[in-house]
Amino acid sequence: MSRSRRLLDMSSAHWAVEAAVLHSISSPRRPTSSVGPFPPWTSAHSVDGTPIDVLSESAAGSDLVVLGSRALGTVMGFVLGCVSMAVIGASNCPVVSVRAESEASSGDLVVGVDVRQHCEAWVRFAFDEAEQRGCGIRFLSAWALPSLVGYGAAYDPKVHAQLEMSAKTTLDDVLMPWKKQYPDVRTTAQANVGHAATQLVDGGREAGLTVVGRRVRDSSLGTHIGPVAHAVLHHARTPVVVVPLT
Repeated sequence: MSRSRRLLDMSSAHWAVEAAVLHSISSPRRPTSSVGPFPPWTSAHSVDGTPIDVLSESAAGSDLVVLGSRALGTVMGFVLGCVSMAVIGASNCPVVSVRAESEASSGDLVVGVDVRQHCEAWVRFAFDEAEQRGCGIRFLSAWALPSLVGYGAAYDPKVHAQLEMSAKTTLDDVLMPWKKQYPDVRTTAQANVGHAATQLVDGGREAGLTVVGRRVRDSSLGTHIGPVAHAVLHHARTPVVVVPLT
C-alpha cells in the first residue's frame, strides 16, 4: 500500500474516530483484532461490490458517513469524485468529506445559510456539533443585487448599505430561534454580496468544519447536489459536511 493511500485512509478514519468519541456513538462491539492505531471498538471490513453501492448501502441507517478524498490528477480525480458525489447525493444522513492532506483543527464551524429555503436540518446539525465541540459558529449568507437595481445604483453606498442591512436582518431572524435554543454556543453572522461557494471556501480555510446543505430530490437523474455544495466540496481544504434537507 502506497504512502498516499495510507494517508487517505488515515485522514478520514481518524476524523471518524474523533467524531465517534466526541458524540459517544461508538459501537460496544469488540472486534477480534485491533485496527492499526485505532481504539478497540473500531472494525475494518472488506466488502464485495462497487464503491457507490457498498457505501450507499452502508450509509442507510447511519448517523454520519465519513469519506476520504485525494488529488489523483484530472481523470482519476474525476472518477473518485463521482463516487463521493453519488454517495453524498444518495445518503439520507450527513456525509463528511475529508481530504487526505487535511489537518485536525479546533477552529469554529463555518455554515452556509440560504435564507430563501428551509435550512433547519444543517443549522441544527451545526449547533449540535458546536455544542459537542465547545466551539463557535460563523454563519455566512450570500446575497445578490436585485435585477431591478440599475448599474449606477449598484455602486451607490446608501443603496448597498440598505440591501446589506436587509440581508443581515433576514439572516438574524432565521438564526434567532436557534440561538435561544443553544444559548451557550457562540455565534457570529455575516451577510455579504457575492457567490456563496466562494465565501464558504474562503471563510472556511481555518474552520474545524464547513457545513453546507442540499435538497433531497425525488428524481433519479443527476448527482442531487446543488452547485454551492458541489463547489465547496471540490475546493475546500478543510473537512466539509453535507447535510440533507429532511
